Amino acid sequence: MKKISEVDLKIICEYMTYNKDSGFLVWKKSLGRKIKPGNVVGSLNYKGYIEFDIFGKRYRAHRVIWAMQTGSDTDLQIDHINGVKSDNRIENLRAVTCSVNMQNQRNAKKTSKTGILGASPRGSKFVAQIKAQGAKKYIGMFHSAEEAGQAYLLAKRRLHEGCTL
Repeated sequence: MKKISEVDLKIICEYMTYNKDSGFLVWKKSLGRKIKPGNVVGSLNYKGYIEFDIFGKRYRAHRVIWAMQTGSDTDLQIDHINGVKSDNRIENLRAVTCSVNMQNQRNAKKTSKTGILGASPRGSKFVAQIKAQGAKKYIGMFHSAEEAGQAYLLAKRRLHEGCTL
């Protein structure tokens, strides 16, 4: 998504407010029949982020909330510290580089053969590897995917500055 301009942010702030306790944006003004003051803004997209449209433009709530709370948008990515993409409480958001954001990955990819973060099958055993400082690092070979996953998590906590596990 592209950066939110100061003009767009001013318009958004005119129509909605941010509830710090819940992390939700709430409509202040009516915008047609469906949008009433007090209603929560947006809905979950297919990736789990809350999005909304206003005056023909689409926004992700976490970027708007970051801009509302800091006074401007950023070129950095807005990371959800706890990994829950719909948890937009300001204490759960941080501006980070793409690399740091990727380091906060908490679950194995859907294409994973083991379903365990950091564990891949290798013959009858399981290998754990991690990418850090631009290079792939071998952690070890293990008898179970769970052991490989645990070794990966230990390395992740040590090597990834963005890791919040």
